[in-house]
Formats: sequence, structure tokens, C-alpha cells
Amino acid sequence: MKRAFTLIELLVVIAIIAILAAILFPVFAQAKLSAKRTQDLSNVKQLALGALMYASDNDDTLLSFPYAGRWSSPSYPNPGDFFERPFWSDILMPYVKSKGLFSTATNSDILYGPGGYLYPGQLNAADTDLTRRYRVTYALNHMISRADFGPLSPGATSATSIDVPAEIAMLGPSQYAWTYSSCQDENGETKWFWNISTGGWGYELFGAMNNRSAITTRGGFNGGANFAFTDGHASFAKAVIMGKLGNVNDTVSGLFSGYFPKVKTSNKPAPAGTCPWDVAPGTAGFAY
Repeated sequence: MKRAFTLIELLVVIAIIAILAAILFPVFAQAKLSAKRTQDLSNVKQLALGALMYASDNDDTLLSFPYAGRWSSPSYPNPGDFFERPFWSDILMPYVKSKGLFSTATNSDILYGPGGYLYPGQLNAADTDLTRRYRVTYALNHMISRADFGPLSPGATSATSIDVPAEIAMLGPSQYAWTYSSCQDENGETKWFWNISTGGWGYELFGAMNNRSAITTRGGFNGGANFAFTDGHASFAKAVIMGKLGNVNDTVSGLFSGYFPKVKTSNKPAPAGTCPWDVAPGTAGFAY
């Protein structure tokens, strides 16, 4: 006589398979995310090395990419002299030779426009061929790239002027071309750290919900992100919710919702009671 499975036996087998699937699927998902995080780390590492090669070819000065937004107030004189220049990724392209290095597949956020510059891959202002364009989901440290100096006096940061290059970020994740800074206490001095903004400013950590409680649990790669530093190394850093100092304007604008304690944008002390937008370009303690 042929023996067949009973209904109860089939249900038991199905239940076991369902339990195993429930256990293994999250593991597979984490493994996939870990692989993407490793690839992302490789991306920022190679971009940092490309930026250092660029500096070597330009008298030891790092890439200067000043803010050139058309909405600047007061407006810059002769604005046409500064708009429609190449995006920073196109400037570094000869040193990395791969468009794919400039984005991570994990970041699917809508990106902010380049604010007066050409889009990545765009040949000139009249170039409408979208096949040449590519995504850039990394941002430059605004202190080093002199984003706040404006195009009339962009200056350039000397690589040797950075006193702790292993602590100062060169680039990291963002929806925008530049990052901004969160002022936090370090050994009694106010220093500047890579920030995460609330929704809508362009400095968000990818994948994060637009509220403070979700940053460390849902932001980036399990609450953190990869950064490249000015000495050429790259590493992963965890984000935290708003620190004890916050920001002088935070109660008004709600700009900052978190920051990375191990990722500085500048090691110079901030003038008392200020954050970057409160300090005029060239003021002692501002940028590099």
C-alpha cells in the first residue's frame, strides 16, 4: 500500500518552511545591505584618492567648489561669469574615470539641483541630452570646498593646512552638492561636525525619516554612513540625534536634527555663539 502525507503533516512542513523563511529573510536582507555598504565605502575611498591626486596636480590645493546659487542674496555682480561651470564630480572625473563611483544604489532620494552649476555630465547650459547625465549622491565638506565663500572669492584649501586630516571629512552622503555643519561641544570648545538636517534642506541622511526619533534606527546604513577623510582613508560612522548644544538657530529653523560625532567638517573652534552662516567669510575661525 502506498503511503501519502497526511494533511497535518503537510501543514507542519509548511509551517516549518514559513518559520525558517521568517528567520532567514532578514538575515539575507542584512547581508545584502552589508554588501551595499561595503561597495559604498569603496566608492568614497576612491573618490577621496581622486581628490588627493587632483590636489597634487594643483599646487596642493583641494577642490574649490563655491556656492553659486541663483537665489543668492545679495546677488553676485556679473553672475554669468560664475554660472554654468562643471559640477564637482566632472572636475574629478579624469582622476576616477567612472560615473558609477559618484552614487550609491542605496540612496534613491530625489536630489537637489546644482544651484548654478551644470548638472553632472552636462556639457554646457544648452545640453539637454539626459543620457550623458548621472547621479551624484555624495556631497563635499562645505568648509574645505569653500561653499560659503561665494564665487567672487572662492579661495582654495591647502591640503597641508588641515591639522587633523584623519578627522576632517572630505565627502559623504547628501542630497545636495555640499554638507552643512552642526556646532557641538568638544572638550570645552565648539567644533563643527557633519550634520543631518530635517526634511527639505538637502542635507538629510539618506533613508532617514523626517523626525529625530528615527535617525539612529532608520538612517543610512543602520543609522550611519560612510565618509572619506582628507588623509585619504574612508570609514563608517554612526549618527546621533541632536547634541546638547544644538544650533543657535535650531529653535527657529529646525535645520539640524542630528550629526556625526566622529566626522568633523573643521577642527577650528567656532566663534562663541555662532554656526557657519553667522560668520562672515574670512573671519578668524571660519573654515580653512
